[in-house]
Amino acid sequence: MVYLFINASPNKGGSTARIARDYFKGQDYKQVNLVDYNIKQLGQDDARDDFEEVRMEIQNANDVVIGTPVYWSDMTGLLKTFIDRHVDTDNNYAGKKLKIIVQGFSPTNDEVKAISHIMQHWAERFKMTYGGII
Repeated sequence: MVYLFINASPNKGGSTARIARDYFKGQDYKQVNLVDYNIKQLGQDDARDDFEEVRMEIQNANDVVIGTPVYWSDMTGLLKTFIDRHVDTDNNYAGKKLKIIVQGFSPTNDEVKAISHIMQHWAERFKMTYGGII
């Protein structure tokens, strides 16, 4: 079983990563920090783009946890850009399980629901099983 944590926080070892570490409880998992990758905005062409490298991490995992802090009532730009880039791919992640971490300084229920809704839609589009919020 391959467990993957995609950290959409610019803080690699912050609260989002700590929650993931607590969730995995000593199980082996790989942490991918989106801040470490050069993922261009949708429609930008650049030979140094790392989108496919991160996408393949999901392709090779069984269970995926994506974590984001709440910034300005929404997910981080790092995560939004990564999700947007999937518009140009027909690949799917069939059979993979997805859960999310949404954290921040007192995120409202509406903020958490909005992020969860987007992630659920993304999971359905790519044939993943959405397990909700950790």
